[in-house]
Amino acid sequence: GKIGANIWPPASRRYEEIPKGALVDAEGHADIYKERLQFNIRWLELLDPEDQAYESVAEFAPVGKYDPALLFRELRQLCRRELKHQPLLDLLEAVFGDPGLRKQLLLAPAAKSVHQAYAGGLLEHTLNVARICLALADLYPGLDRQILLAGAALHDLGKIREYDAGVVIDYTQAGQLLGHTFLGLEILEPFLAASHLEEGLKEHLKHLILSHHGEHEYGAARLPQTIEAFALHHADNLDAKLDICMASFPDQSQRPAWSPRIPWLERAIFLPVRTPAPDDDESCGAPDVKKRDGQAIMGSLI
Repeated sequence: GKIGANIWPPASRRYEEIPKGALVDAEGHADIYKERLQFNIRWLELLDPEDQAYESVAEFAPVGKYDPALLFRELRQLCRRELKHQPLLDLLEAVFGDPGLRKQLLLAPAAKSVHQAYAGGLLEHTLNVARICLALADLYPGLDRQILLAGAALHDLGKIREYDAGVVIDYTQAGQLLGHTFLGLEILEPFLAASHLEEGLKEHLKHLILSHHGEHEYGAARLPQTIEAFALHHADNLDAKLDICMASFPDQSQRPAWSPRIPWLERAIFLPVRTPAPDDDESCGAPDVKKRDGQAIMGSLI
């Protein structure tokens, strides 16, 4: 929940600024003002941002249904299982094996507010897009399955620097000025330079990242100009749109129902009565969820 908080002189004079989204240790008392509960702070200590791990953020901010550490492991295992071209696998292993990038990935949201806007949301979105791309590659054998999966796994990597990931999600200065497609290529450049990946595949991978938004008006630096780029764009868009729709109905057992108008879709969404199925229950139609090491994780969609 949320509660308004005030800190008054002389205690407030200890702080030139209290950054938005900062975690603090505070003492004070609660009272009622204009029929609303508020918290009056008499002592406050700012906590070191470097100490903010997923576990601490999860106490005070929205998080997804799946443990980001398990999502990260699932994504790496998917790449290890599917990538047969060793230079491509080595590139993904180098990126995901970087401790600094791993820490940022575990906290990163997929967006500021539109879809999967919570700690671990980026990994959830990335894994979904990767699985959709593999399903498309099964349906359309002409697609280059290897580079498409690599593009899916890396297409939103720049979001770890586009957003300040913490209790409050906001754009960084670099995120506002440059955007995550450019930032993603900037992160990848030293890994690509050190890799043994063929130049043509490097070029194609960069194109997948630059074009995955599909249209210039939606932030694409280039329009998709390969069949893999078209596939990645639509997989990315599909997961984002479906997440927006699903999030509009926290309780899907209440059917039929209408969502409020969704600005990003420019419409309301209807949740119809579900077709009866044998042994139907509340979990029918939800993502396949498996238990692993006592934690829930999404099962394969393909």
